[in-house]
Amino acid sequence: MDQESKQRYFKQLCRQAEFTQLTASELALIKMHSLFREYDKGQLLFFQGDPRVNFYYLLSGVVRIERRDADDRLNYLEYVNCLHGFPFRGLFSGQPYAYTAKTATKVIIGVLPTQIFEQLLHQNNAMMADVVKEMGLIIDQHERRLQVMVNSSASDRVLPALKLLKKELGEANQQGQVVIRYPLTTIELAEISATTRETAGLVLQQLRKDGVIVRLHRQITFLKA
Repeated sequence: MDQESKQRYFKQLCRQAEFTQLTASELALIKMHSLFREYDKGQLLFFQGDPRVNFYYLLSGVVRIERRDADDRLNYLEYVNCLHGFPFRGLFSGQPYAYTAKTATKVIIGVLPTQIFEQLLHQNNAMMADVVKEMGLIIDQHERRLQVMVNSSASDRVLPALKLLKKELGEANQQGQVVIRYPLTTIELAEISATTRETAGLVLQQLRKDGVIVRLHRQITFLKA
């Protein structure tokens, strides 16, 4: 990556809410220690159980976060959209990463040593407040997902899960419709909905038939609210 690109990405990072309250010396510290990387889809950023070395900030693309149990069964799954940092879980604890992170699309990502990120939080109350707000939004997101999962009907979990993805990953197109540009597979939707691929596929088919969504190249456009 050339210096011009690195400088552009650094300026983009500094415009994000968590970093706008930093002093000139604090920004200089970030510039000194941060790295910017471009990764293709499928690149592992860290494994569950790895030492907590870095904090990441996603400038473009989508990252998949997952956790598995001792029998390698998936028990947690979420997606981090662009212009969000991760992982917040475990900050100041010294504990290893609680999950595995893998690029779900081509991404541009800022990498900052966890120690430096925590140091900045310690000394800058405004930055700490912004991070607490972000963590509150993450907790709210998790509560909404739990509300979906307590539905006893597998098929009734798919549409609410899809609407959560719409809120988390969707963006408006020129027609004012919301598009999930991430190429979501039926298997992934089934995992998020805690149901089977067949059930998720049938719900998607019915939603297309009812004119609720259009699915082209695995990108979903919502035609109705």
